Amino acid sequence: MTQTADSDKHRAVLGTKKMSEVQRYDVQGFINSLRLDNLKPASVHLERALLRTVFNYARIGWQWSELADNPATHLKMPKVDNARGRVLSEDEQGGVGAGLEDC
Repeated sequence: MTQTADSDKHRAVLGTKKMSEVQRYDVQGFINSLRLDNLKPASVHLERALLRTVFNYARIGWQWSELADNPATHLKMPKVDNARGRVLSEDEQGGVGAGLEDC
């Protein structure tokens, strides 16, 4: 519970503000707190994606003119480097081929 205390605090602040009052620096503070709580960059990007979706839906779906800009965009984000250097083994490749033949 204490491992994510900082980001939980920022999440609570964002959750209690009116959507039209949320500023880019509020969201950036939340993103920074996620990094301080040792979340992986891909997880931080997923958190931001959720916020972007919510604000985009309010702006476009509800045609909410008070939200002139999406505060979850144009943020300083950590670089995601989750490239894989693995290839299938011969056994795995044979299993995939057998599975495709069964289809």
